[in-house]
Formats: sequence, C-alpha cells, structure tokens
Amino acid sequence: MRSASKMAPSAAEFASAWGQPTSTLDWCEENYLASPYIAELSVGISSLAFHMTLLYETQLMDELSMIWGGCVLVYLFFSHDSKPNSNSLPLVAFLLLYALCVTLIYLLTKEPVFHQVAFSLQVITVMLRGIQRKYSYSGSLRLLFFSLVLYSVGFVLWLTDTAFCLHLRSIRAFLPTPVGVVLQFHAWWHTLSSLGTHCLFVACCHSRYMFLKRNPRIWMVGCLPLVALDATENGRIH
Repeated sequence: MRSASKMAPSAAEFASAWGQPTSTLDWCEENYLASPYIAELSVGISSLAFHMTLLYETQLMDELSMIWGGCVLVYLFFSHDSKPNSNSLPLVAFLLLYALCVTLIYLLTKEPVFHQVAFSLQVITVMLRGIQRKYSYSGSLRLLFFSLVLYSVGFVLWLTDTAFCLHLRSIRAFLPTPVGVVLQFHAWWHTLSSLGTHCLFVACCHSRYMFLKRNPRIWMVGCLPLVALDATENGRIH
C-alpha cells in the first residue's frame, strides 16, 4: 500500500547514496534519517534490500519472494496427510503457474494492491486449510491460531501506519529515538508477520509428524516455538 502522503525531506535526513528512489512504494518511516545508505532503518532490519534503497528492483526482490515463499507454505499445508515418498504434481504445477502469473502481471501493472491481494489469498488459503482439515492436533491448532493473531495485529498496525502517517511522524518527532522506534508500525508488521509465518511452518511440521505417528513435541526457545522429536525417532518428514 502506498504511503499516506509524500512528505518533503526534513533537515535531519541524509541525501540518498542510491540516487532518486524508483520504487512504486514508500512508507511512513522517515527516509534516510540515520544514514545515506539506509532509507528506512526500522523496517529495513526485517526487509533489508528494499527498505535500504527504495529501488524498484529491490522492491521486486522483497515482494515477489513473498509470493513464491507463500506457494511453498500452501504446498506444505495441502500435502500434510500425503503418504511418505509421494508427490503432488498437479498441486506443484498449479502453484508454479500461480506464482508465474502473479509475477508476470505484477511486472506489467506495477500495482501494489494486486500484489497485496495475491499474497493475502495465500495466507487466507493456508489458514482455512488448517482450520478445515489439518489441525486436529491441539499443539498444531494452538500455533495456527497464534499465527492468525500475529498476522491480524500486524495487519492492523500496517493499516494504521498508512492511514495516520502524518500524525505518527509528528508524534515521533517529539519523542526520544528509542521510544519513537516503537511507533514504527510498519516495522512491527514485518516482525509479527515473520513470527506468524514461522509459527505456520512449525505447525505444519508438527502436524506432519503427528500424521506419521512420530510423537513430536513443541517447545519454546524464547518466543520462538520449535518442533522436537525423541532421539530414538527418525527425523524425516517425508
């Protein structure tokens, strides 16, 4: 989604070392505030190339990788209960065609809303598939709903960042830097959606292991859930 406004650079901002931005998107975070090499520091931590340069080429790297990675996640969710060593060639062919079509249309239209809809369809498909069929196992189900909460909160923050950009910038201007960073809601979207995606992958692995009757358990490393098997178990998931 495009930024809510185009604001003139403030006196504290550096001149871009990468030249004039060519990306079709910009965000609420002030550009090149900390360095001439990094356009958006807070967001850039979790999406380095695009938010560092704001170039169209790196925008494609950032956004198209979401589509192709989303296809991998959709495949995993739909092959959860497949027999060991089996394949799903029709599903693979469909997902490849989907990713290629989205890529081609996006390259031709350069319309951010199209990309957002295409990626949202993948996330919704994964969530519905999990609720519909896969997650009869309590551990996997908890991770699925936790991921849904993370995505929902992140999406609300993302919309807030876009709709109230001018207000957020004004508030951040009066706050110390460490406090102001907390109000970089687009960066929170990256953080929460990344954690949500991690939870989806872990839930998928846990559910697959349960289907194969290998008695997995979910354990936490800080705020990150992981799947563990007993040392006597075969760790293969295919």
